[in-house]
Formats: sequence, structure tokens, C-alpha cells
Amino acid sequence: MPEFNPASDEVFSPLMPVRLGSALRVPSYAYSNWGIPEGEFRERSDDAYRMEWEGGSPRQMKYVIEATEAAGLQNFPQILRNANAAAVSKLVQEMMGTVNYLECGAGVSTVNVYEKLLADNIDIERVYATLIEPSQERLDKMTADLEELGLKKDKDFTTHAARDIDARDFTPRGSQDIVSAVAAIHHHAYLDTPFRVLYHVTKHGGSVLLPDWHNSMWEHPHRVFEFLKRFDWETKHSDLDDFARAYPKALESPGRVGSSAEFEANATIRNFWGGWADVRRKAQEAGEFRPEDDILLLEGHRPALQYARELFEVGFNHVTSERLLSGNDLLYMTTAKK
Repeated sequence: MPEFNPASDEVFSPLMPVRLGSALRVPSYAYSNWGIPEGEFRERSDDAYRMEWEGGSPRQMKYVIEATEAAGLQNFPQILRNANAAAVSKLVQEMMGTVNYLECGAGVSTVNVYEKLLADNIDIERVYATLIEPSQERLDKMTADLEELGLKKDKDFTTHAARDIDARDFTPRGSQDIVSAVAAIHHHAYLDTPFRVLYHVTKHGGSVLLPDWHNSMWEHPHRVFEFLKRFDWETKHSDLDDFARAYPKALESPGRVGSSAEFEANATIRNFWGGWADVRRKAQEAGEFRPEDDILLLEGHRPALQYARELFEVGFNHVTSERLLSGNDLLYMTTAKK
């Protein structure tokens, strides 16, 4: 019988069409469904994400976009980036003088922000950016792209190969006018840790922008178990048996989700992962896929209401959530004011 290993999903066959990742990556409030003690494994849950993104390649995002296309879906990553860029530009236009901007999970989204500022005829040198991203390779690519726009590293922006929860190490308390994290906060099982960091570095009156993916697929192992049944692979029968033994509630239905929009979000994220499995397989067969290109199935996605609830709990006093897809809870822009 496979034993629960918080740091790895290696108890399951490498022949599976997608890598699961550790169950420590799911939302912490759902831990009991996965047989994990609630309130435990805080640091190890972040490490379960760190190993995925710290050594991640720029091709991860390329494959993510290909997966959405393969599934016949819209370019969801770009929808989130566009929402962030538009919100940052609007806020900058409302401010005078230098604007301090912190972005967690910086990269393509950062370049999009500056392109939007230019399109809106805003002096981009008025925005001083502190840019955080675990992958040095992605930081280097972003730096080159920003310099092509006329910005200079260490004059107009600084970069740090680090996690969002490390931001206090190099960002003074209450120093940031705008803080954003595009599709990054769901890389935490526990939200109070990153939200406290964001609160710490944001000025009073400052804004936090969180465009992100939202669904409830990973709250319960039964949903994952039923999803995996749709695929075919050589060790499918034994792997599903192993999964059910490792996570006994996989055989217990949690019932239907609460709303039609949440139902659509779960269906859409399943379609995305079906597209990912196809893109991943083809890249492997072509000999192009590298271990650092991979992404893991189990994530900290949760309904947007959970973001609002925990933002209020750490001290933000005004939180709004805007659905970005009609009739579908998959993408939201959550905005918090300090």
C-alpha cells in the first residue's frame, strides 16, 4: 500500500498522463478529506510548490497556453494578465509621482503591465517595480524583455529569485502602492501566510490585485479519482487502486458543488488538464519535454470567496471580487485595499 509522503507523488506510476504532486498542495481547509491533519505541514506544503516553480522553465507557460488551445478553451493566462495590467494602469493614473509596484510571480505579466502603461501614455519610469519570481531563468527572460522597452535594471526595477512569502526580506514595511500576484496565490495551501506578507509590505491606502484561477476540484480526492478515470495508460488499474488506498475518501462522493458557475469552473479546469495531458504526451514523444517543463495537478485552487474571507482576516478592510468569465467561476480578479 502506498504511504502518504508529503513531499512527493512518486508512489504513483510515472506512466500516468499527468503528475499529481503532493496532496499537501490542496487548500488547507480540505486537508481532512485527504487524510492530512488540519493545521499541519505548513512549511512542507510550501516546499511542495517550491520544487515545481523554483526550477521551472519559461516553457511551462508556453505549454499551459498550448493546453488551453488543445482543450478548445480561451487563453486564460492572458485574460488574467490583461485584467492585472488594466487594473495597475488605472491605479497608476490615479496617483502622483513615483509609484512603488511589487509583483509576485513576475514574468510575462510584468511585461504586459508595462506595455499597457505605454499604450495608456503613462511615463513608465514613474513606476518603480520590485519583481519576485522563484525561477531565475524566467527572471532573466523578463529582464531582457523589460530592457527592450527602455527600462534599466536596478534603476527602474529590481529582481529577486524568491517566493512571495519572502518579500519582507527585501521590501520595507508599508512601502508598496500596488501589489499584484497573477495566478500565484493558489500556489499555497495556507493563504494566511502569503496574505500577511502582502499586508505587511502594502502602504495604508494601497491596493493588492489578485487575478487567479478558482475552482473546487482539488478539495476532495473523489473528484480527482473520477477525473483520472477518463484517461487510459498502461498502469491505470493499479494506479487507481493505489490512489484509493492512499486517499480512502476517493471512493466517497462529496456531492454536487454549490452553484452552476462553480460547476462550470470545475468542468473547465478538467478540460484544461485534459489538454495538458495531450500537449505533454506529444512533447514527450517528440523528445522536447524536460522535467522542469512539467506542472502538477493538485493545486491550491479554491472558490474566490475563500480569498475574500482570508484577506479580511489578515486586516484588509475593503475586498471586491470580479468574475472574468460569464457564468463561470474559473477566473476572478480579487482586489483588496489596506
